[in-house]
Amino acid sequence: MAKNLIMYRRHAKACSKGYDQNKRIFPPQTHKDIKADCGCPIVCSGTRRSPNGDTEKLRHLSLDTNDWDTAREKLKALQELATPVASRVTVGEAIARYLKRKGPSGDNIEHATLRKHQVMLLDRVVPFCKDRGIQLISAFDDPAIVEECFLSFKNLNPSHNKKTATLMDKPLSDRTRAKELDRYRSFLRYCNELGWLKHNHAANKNIIKPPSVKPSAKYGLEPAEETQVFDAIELVTNRRQMDQYNAKELRALVMVLRYSGLRISDAVTLDHTQLVKRESGEGYAIKVMSMQKTADPVRIPITLETAEALQSLQVKGEKDGRRFWFYTGNGERDTAVNNWRERVDNLLKLAQQPPYKPFRHHATPHTLRHTFAIAALNNGADIKMVSRWLGHSNTKITEAHYSHANQATHIASDQAYDAMIARQRVAAS
Repeated sequence: MAKNLIMYRRHAKACSKGYDQNKRIFPPQTHKDIKADCGCPIVCSGTRRSPNGDTEKLRHLSLDTNDWDTAREKLKALQELATPVASRVTVGEAIARYLKRKGPSGDNIEHATLRKHQVMLLDRVVPFCKDRGIQLISAFDDPAIVEECFLSFKNLNPSHNKKTATLMDKPLSDRTRAKELDRYRSFLRYCNELGWLKHNHAANKNIIKPPSVKPSAKYGLEPAEETQVFDAIELVTNRRQMDQYNAKELRALVMVLRYSGLRISDAVTLDHTQLVKRESGEGYAIKVMSMQKTADPVRIPITLETAEALQSLQVKGEKDGRRFWFYTGNGERDTAVNNWRERVDNLLKLAQQPPYKPFRHHATPHTLRHTFAIAALNNGADIKMVSRWLGHSNTKITEAHYSHANQATHIASDQAYDAMIARQRVAAS
């Protein structure tokens, strides 16, 4: 869209009022403005979005006139030229643009999350459109089409009926339906913002009622299980399956995940500028300029041992003046993240093999983030601060995920109850 374009006079050297070239005179609104106006050429500047979704910057673009009325007409024509025409945008083009932008979060999105958007669009929406002969995205301005498309979402991994040797459709779970609805809404919102759709009917709860889903409880590692993980690094090193430096790298990354709660995608791309002194001057923190979900800056305190483990590593790569410990700075960021995710996954599996005991709950690299959150809450950290460290949009999310394991809250509640009963007994006596 071109609504961010503004027009003004760009003064010539021979300006009748003697104005400097950079002084902007905007369309006159009052008699005083008319008196201050001159006859220099009118130009426009700003940003506009082209029909294919690209952002175009315009600077001092001449409108080839010095008459305000004529300039308004030319600016209007320029806006119409930039406005996407929904009737010309196909479903395939809209999906391609959305995926090229990397979903709702742009570049700040994990590969696994982007893959889920691809599955929803390419394996659900595209087949629906083909079956019904829908070619243009403007068809989704019909609320019935929007609802019908969403209701067509099926489980892509059907069960096998051994008796009849046929594949049976399985319904989507409520949790999966809720997630898919979020992604579906995000795509149609994108189309609406670009002007390809007049409405985002998927956001209307009267058209598509979202499933009622309670947030799932998250579980971390128990202290003994944490010990198993770090012992497993030593075990694999002693067996000479990993050299000393690779073991040192792996230990440092695991410490970052455990003691900062960072997602593995943020931990792998950590650089030297992010390791900072705490505001108190004692100890270290990790500075994140933009959390994935909230885009807020945050400083997460870490243990001195974690900071020392990072500082003892060699620089793996450098880019734009930033020195990385776990990433070369070259190639795809997702490749580095996936390689490290596999290494940590293998470590967690090894930590559950003899002579070790299996963990109580399924463990992935993200489990270390849950361990950090639960440990912080159980040791009295303010839930608002923990929520901020984790990058949650509000404390309700933090409470929903970790209230089951927040022993500090349970103990405080029990103590408050005992104190209340004691006061009541004293008053009664």
